[in-house]
Amino acid sequence: MDIAEKPAAPRWVGAKKSELPAAAPWAFHLYHFVFVPYEFLQPGRLADDQLQLHLLLTESPEDSIWHAPTYRFEIQRVGSTERVGRINLRIGDSKLLTHYTGHIGYTIDEPHRGHHYAEHACRVLLTFAKRHGLQTVWITCAPDNLASRRTLERLGAELIEIVDVPADYPMAEGVVRKKCRYRISAD
Repeated sequence: MDIAEKPAAPRWVGAKKSELPAAAPWAFHLYHFVFVPYEFLQPGRLADDQLQLHLLLTESPEDSIWHAPTYRFEIQRVGSTERVGRINLRIGDSKLLTHYTGHIGYTIDEPHRGHHYAEHACRVLLTFAKRHGLQTVWITCAPDNLASRRTLERLGAELIEIVDVPADYPMAEGVVRKKCRYRISAD
């Protein structure tokens, strides 16, 4: 393979430069991230007694706005195909993920809020995060998002800090540029 070429497959994941294998001269920088080959796992059945996660798609770092391999799931009640929300799992350890975006992001559709679906979906997804070698999972939310903060507390996540979000991080206009950083063990 020519050094200037990158392989067509497998997928890519953000990694520290020091972690790159010596035999990967085709690794490259993109937005200050270094990407190395990544293979998406088959999630299998991800469910508890109330909810199931249905894989919608995977995104390579090049296609993901988070510059990380991303799994996008639909949250459904067990035995139904009706969507109650969405949840994402992002793989990597970049500062973008650990400080601002989080490994897990979720939203529950308005008619289905108040049933602890986000908590159940996160618990289910933590088992899949562990299969990726993530021992510590970061989840962020806006300081004024009290529902998410309560969800994270019920999960047993620990609020580590509230950080200022950089000006170049994409957020809706008028939103307070701060994030609560919660840490939880995938074990």
